[in-house]
Amino acid sequence: MQAIGANLSSPLNVTMNKPNNEQVGIIAELMPASSPPVRELLIDAGLDVSDWDYSKDNELLANPNSNSYKNSFWSFSHEKITVLCIWLHELSTDMDGIYYGDNMQKLANEELNQRNQVTLSGPEKTRHANREKKARHFHLKVFEAYRDRREVRVIILGKDVGIEGRAERAEGRLLDNSPWHVEYLEHRTGDFRLRRGAIPNTAPLSEDELEDLIVTQKVMEIAADENLSATEKEAITKARVGQGLFRTGLMNRWKDRCAVTGCQAAALLVASHIVPWSQCTTKAQRLEPSNGLLLAAPIDKLFDLGYISFDEQFKIVISKDLKILDQKAFGVDPSLSLKQKPSDIQASLKWHRENIFEKWLRKRPD
Repeated sequence: MQAIGANLSSPLNVTMNKPNNEQVGIIAELMPASSPPVRELLIDAGLDVSDWDYSKDNELLANPNSNSYKNSFWSFSHEKITVLCIWLHELSTDMDGIYYGDNMQKLANEELNQRNQVTLSGPEKTRHANREKKARHFHLKVFEAYRDRREVRVIILGKDVGIEGRAERAEGRLLDNSPWHVEYLEHRTGDFRLRRGAIPNTAPLSEDELEDLIVTQKVMEIAADENLSATEKEAITKARVGQGLFRTGLMNRWKDRCAVTGCQAAALLVASHIVPWSQCTTKAQRLEPSNGLLLAAPIDKLFDLGYISFDEQFKIVISKDLKILDQKAFGVDPSLSLKQKPSDIQASLKWHRENIFEKWLRKRPD
């Protein structure tokens, strides 16, 4: 694991205070004095370890503690219990106590890039693939704990005595008696911070915050799926971000009808972002109806690709590259306009006209 600690971009990291000697002393006390098996520590944490009885190849093991496949993971969970492994030297302190900051999504992407280098040997590619998998799993467990406002348990790892270029090996392990919690998660970048101590009495995530968190995580998973082509990723992402609160808001605003044609077939209506989800900079842009149109599927495709847009009077603007025959085939003509005229979508429509409409013209040489 590769901590970035003080390099976190989160504003929570900015502090002018120095840790006190007591906190530094606590970190020293967390130095493991022995190396109990990981499985035994997980049992102490209350985790179900019955799946340790079998190897990766589903062979029954005489000693489950020696399960090399399970032992290599950085994070573990079962039902509502999560256990994360953290190196002692990656812990930091501030006036609020002891914390650990990292970005496992960034690490996973770095490992993916390393794995794809053509000059690497087979074993090297496998090592990077395994590290990518472990990093993504660790991030997923952090995400789930943050989403559910659950405490986590932490296994402190001592000195890394592994051979460089091979798997890490800890000299000592310790299950921290204190609970930890996810203090911060910037789900669009992957930066997070774990804080030692119980979860403070803060309000749970609001419905829209939870929706934003879940959708972003799903989009990250889609982007990382190597089994999907770029076109497939785009289509699946669009379908996913057009669900939930965003779609409900647009269905209510546009009275369950296409904003242009009036089509009422719900299965054919697409909750379309005006400023694409990937370009949104705020939660409001990602979730609010002010950045969306409810469109029949063919109209949505024209809008997404930049063949149509809407002007300040909400009238349709049609690209000169969309031939008359194609306009008729799609059922669009210059007389069309949005069925409603909500003023709060004007800013997003302006962005669409400037950045999406006839976007191919911006790429043509003069």
